Order: sequence, then C-alpha cells, then structure tokens
Amino acid sequence: MKILVANLGSTSLKWRLFQFSGREEALLHKGGFERVVDYAKAIEDCFIELKQSGQIRDENDLAAVGFKTIMARGVNGCVRLDERVVQAMEAFNGIAPAHNPTYITGIRLFAKRMPQVALVGLFETAFYQWLPEAAVRYAVPEEWHELGVRRWVFMGPAINLLLSVRRNSSGGRGGGGRPRALCQ
Repeated sequence: MKILVANLGSTSLKWRLFQFSGREEALLHKGGFERVVDYAKAIEDCFIELKQSGQIRDENDLAAVGFKTIMARGVNGCVRLDERVVQAMEAFNGIAPAHNPTYITGIRLFAKRMPQVALVGLFETAFYQWLPEAAVRYAVPEEWHELGVRRWVFMGPAINLLLSVRRNSSGGRGGGGRPRALCQ
C-alpha cells in the first residue's frame, strides 16, 4: 500500500511517499517546492515527479494521502477529511491563519483531483486528546471551562499573531477595558 504524506506550508509543498507492507515501511520518494503561489500547479508537479521517478503510474496507485492538520472545531485525532471536517477547519482559520487556509486549499485540490483516494488528517491537537481531566483544566478558571476553554498547544507564531491582533483591536487591553491573557 502506498501512502503520500503531504506537508503544506504557507508557501511550500513537501511530500514523502511511503510503501507499507505488513509491519514493514519504506520511503520511496521525497520532494518539495518552496515559494509556492499556485498550489494546484505544485500538486500537479508533485505527481509529475512521482511518475517520472517510477514510483506511481497514476493517482490510483495511492491508498491514501495523509496531512498533518492543525485544528478544527469539534474535530480531533486522526480522521477522514470530508467536507464536514474541512468546514470545521475553516471555522478555526482565525486561530491557525498561517496553516489552516493552506491545508484547506490543498485538501480540496487533492479531493478534486482524486476523489477515490482517502484523504486523512492527523490534527496537532490529537496529542492532547487523552490528557486526564485535571491536566485539561489546570489553570483554567471554571467560568472559562464552562465556555469551552481548555488547555491545548499552539505554535509561537500563532500566539504572537493573536496577541498582535488583540493589541491592535483593543488599544493594548483586552476589549471592554479589561486586561486579557493568552497562555501557552
């Protein structure tokens, strides 16, 4: 079984093609493009390289395409990427603005190109899905928890973006004149 793992950055596409047989795995091909502005072309060029290398004849040789997705509203773990999940990712574009929109574009392009191939995402938040309740709620006030706030992990750039948006939109204070905190 051949699985393509696609890593879509805000201006890049990198991939690895793996062959899985029982408990054995082998890396068959890896590549990538930087300074990507047209993801449809980058994906097309990825498949050209995979075909020229002799690792696939066409997209039907793939059992799945895997993605390291970031966040989606109400979705966690390793899931099949259907339109419902992609829309849940869109709901969190404001939280992951450097990653979610690019992944959404790529996922939809792969789905359109090869609707018969499974697209699977492993969300970064999956690492925290089995935390005990005490760890999820540690340092989160009860009133915040009732609003759905819990401990997750976010990348530094996302934190910096959220802080700068918050500062710029509220004159340095959290809105309503009350200080706000964003903790990592």
